[in-house]
Amino acid sequence: MRQRGSERGFSVVELIVVMALSAIAILGLAAIFDSSTKINKSGAESAELQQSLRAALDEVQRSVRMAGVGGLSVDRSIALTEPGGQSHNNTAGLTLMDRFGVIHPVRPGTDMLEVRGVIRTPLFALSAGGCGTCLGSPDSVTIPATTLFSVSNDADSAFSALGAALAASPRMFVVSSTTGNVTSGGTFYNVGWTPRLAGPPGWTTAATVSVDFQDANAAALDNPAPIPLDGAVRAGILDDLVYFVDDTDPNHPALAVAELRSLAPRRFDVSPLAEDIEDLQVAYGVDANGDNRVGDAVGTAAGDDEWFPNVAGEAVPALVGATGPRLHAILVGLVAKASQPDKRYEKRPSALARRWNRAGAAGFSPGVRLPARQPAQLPVSGDMMKHRAGREEGAALVLAILSLAILTVIGLALVYVSGTELKLAASDGHIGKAFHSADAGIQWAAVEMVSIGPFLGKAEFAAGGAGFTEFRLSDHSPRENPAAPNLVVRVTRPRLLGRHAFPGGSLNAGQAEYEYDYTVTSQSRDDVLHASRSVEADIEVGPLPETAPGA
Repeated sequence: MRQRGSERGFSVVELIVVMALSAIAILGLAAIFDSSTKINKSGAESAELQQSLRAALDEVQRSVRMAGVGGLSVDRSIALTEPGGQSHNNTAGLTLMDRFGVIHPVRPGTDMLEVRGVIRTPLFALSAGGCGTCLGSPDSVTIPATTLFSVSNDADSAFSALGAALAASPRMFVVSSTTGNVTSGGTFYNVGWTPRLAGPPGWTTAATVSVDFQDANAAALDNPAPIPLDGAVRAGILDDLVYFVDDTDPNHPALAVAELRSLAPRRFDVSPLAEDIEDLQVAYGVDANGDNRVGDAVGTAAGDDEWFPNVAGEAVPALVGATGPRLHAILVGLVAKASQPDKRYEKRPSALARRWNRAGAAGFSPGVRLPARQPAQLPVSGDMMKHRAGREEGAALVLAILSLAILTVIGLALVYVSGTELKLAASDGHIGKAFHSADAGIQWAAVEMVSIGPFLGKAEFAAGGAGFTEFRLSDHSPRENPAAPNLVVRVTRPRLLGRHAFPGGSLNAGQAEYEYDYTVTSQSRDDVLHASRSVEADIEVGPLPETAPGA
């Protein structure tokens, strides 16, 4: 019985050591959990940012492809400078003002992209003589339901869109003929100014628009000057869109589009497209050597290649030469950052951190130290300590076991949650890669279908062929074989859905041209990471003649 004294429980020192080690282990698990949470959040933000960028680039792409629609010459469809002569390249000190007088500064060092054309509203067909000579101040432009050549304008939505746009604000208006102006790269056209309507006109099957073709600011877009257009066959609202990085909030710059609403002075409607865009850069592919193409090579000195301006001090050459247009392509690049970056890598301290470090802040005074609090001394006799310790040995052991049990449960929970978070983050990343790869297949098909005949003539799409074409993309996985990237993108043969008349299209032997609607499916799979996604999109191709490939 006397040996029981030597079989007492853990000592206080042993308990402290065990609890300290357990606390260290818990802190390690908590750090893993925090890291996995940040990885998951970063992945979600990255996916959201990529989606925002893709939507913004799609908007820019659509506008660039529509530049010049309505007959404008190439050098009037793309503006390289402001009316005052300031360059759109590496801007410094430029601002845009909206209709309400709010100034929107352009982020210094970024580029601007300005495009013009009938972009956001329908292009209408006219009967010959639809506005006389189209030189009046004003002239009435009559848009019929159906032209003399049986081109239909009778879509209710088209006339409603025209009326709504003119009721919202005054706009530029363009009319053009079928006669091509080879030198300028467009047709013969006149640009005028249309005042704002008092209210929605209620147009449904026809419209008459009053246009001042003698407005000096609008006529400045004519090339070279207003001319009689007895045979005008196309008309529409001329959009002037400026894409720029709005630096109103320097900490969160945004890609924005400014729609021109007033010519003198210039006033815009400014709308944000994507937040936290740090930079916008534009390069113009101009045929400088006369071979009717733009080379892929990129040089390091001015004039080394056909992309302008991609070297400091390099200017964009004339977009139209003696024999016709020389602009073949436009490259647009965006740089974005996450809206909530990791605080450990944040360049600027938060306002709260600055307040803590600021001299004289409330509650803090530099150079003053608070005295350390001394523990209270209690007069306790040695006999009393021994008596209490002897009775509390069992309670300390129970407490230690409970503490270890609780810490173990917490640790196991953190391990499970951390593992789940890591798996979710990895899965989201894999699925995101598969989705964007499938979307890349749609974008590739849209570019290839500009020449719809050769695209549908691929051997894979012919009778007896596979019915699809495939290519590979990298998923940037460390396990990937560079010679055989993991992501496989499969694009199926486009399926024709239907067609509709192209309003204002050129006339061929009395037959209007058409736009054809195709549906395309793109599937991406990663057999290594076991992720796949499929995207289906409808793509419009045209204008094309009445009998189109696949029709």
